[in-house]
Amino acid sequence: MVKNPVKSSNIPEKHTESERASTTPSMPENTSQRSSLSGVFKKKGIDAIRESILLQEKTKAESRKELTIESVESVWKEYSEACTSKSVQMALQHTVFEVEPKTIRVYVPNQVTKDMVLQETNLLDQLRNELVIPDLVFMVESDVSRFPDYEENKFVPVLSQKDKYLAMVEKNPQLEKFTQKFGLKLDSGN
Repeated sequence: MVKNPVKSSNIPEKHTESERASTTPSMPENTSQRSSLSGVFKKKGIDAIRESILLQEKTKAESRKELTIESVESVWKEYSEACTSKSVQMALQHTVFEVEPKTIRVYVPNQVTKDMVLQETNLLDQLRNELVIPDLVFMVESDVSRFPDYEENKFVPVLSQKDKYLAMVEKNPQLEKFTQKFGLKLDSGN
C-alpha cells in the first residue's frame, strides 16, 4: 500500500458550524435589516451624486462669463449676422439692452419688433450657452421713448385717380383750366 505524501498541514481544516459563524460576516436574516443596509448604500450613492453635481456646478460657475452689455452685444451681433431673414436682422438691430444679474432686458420701439425678437428662441439658447448662464432670463419690452430717432411709418392711404386729380387741383387751380381747355378726362379704370 502506498501512502499519500501530502502532509496534513496542507489540507484545509474543516470548521464546525459555530466556528464558521464566528469567522464569516453575517447577513441579516430579516428583510428590514437588509433594506436598512441597502439604504446605507443608497445614501452613499446619493451623496456621491450630490457631490458630483456640486462639482459640476462649481466648474460651470468658474467658466461662467460675466454678464455685461458688451458680452451680450457680441453674441447678439453674431446671431444677427448669421440670421438669413433681413426683417429679423433689422428687428435685432433696433434694440437697446439693460443687463442685471442673470437678466437681460431688451427694449424695442414697437410691438412688431418685440414679437420678432421673442420668436428668436435660438438667440436665447445661444446667449445661455455662450455666456454659460443656463438660468438666464430674457425680457423684451416695447418702449418708444428709448428711441429718440425712431419714426413710425405713417399710414398713407391709397388714392384713386379722382382723389389724386382733386388733390392736384387743390394745390394748383390752373390744372382744372388746363384739363377743360384741352378736353382731358380721367381714366375710368382706377
